[in-house]
Amino acid sequence: MNNKFGFTLIEIILTLAIASVFYTLAFRVYELATGQHLKFQKSHALYFDYNVKKSLAIKMLKTHPGTCLDSNYIFTGSAADSVTLAFPFPQPHCSSLPAQRTLIFYQGLADSTDNHLVGFSYLKEIPNIYSP
Repeated sequence: MNNKFGFTLIEIILTLAIASVFYTLAFRVYELATGQHLKFQKSHALYFDYNVKKSLAIKMLKTHPGTCLDSNYIFTGSAADSVTLAFPFPQPHCSSLPAQRTLIFYQGLADSTDNHLVGFSYLKEIPNIYSP
């Protein structure tokens, strides 16, 4: 009786065919997972940047005086020019509301990827200096 060592050609071809199917499926799953991770990182970075800008804008609106003039919010005071230049959004708009309140907002353009509006709003209460 003759002992066989090794594989036959058919066995090797079948093994390579099955391995290539598994490799193709695994590569596709890896590609999808990598793409989703990159999308998540990009959206997370954009969301983080937006929140930083929004927090800075609200801090500047709280600490620097301003007025609503022709539906545009204008910073007043000694540092008005530098505050306007450092403001993270373009020219904010405003609307006067009852009870000494002003709604300050910026409505940005639609994002090209998901058509969400990028903007912010802040309700600023003007202190009544005449009340006892």
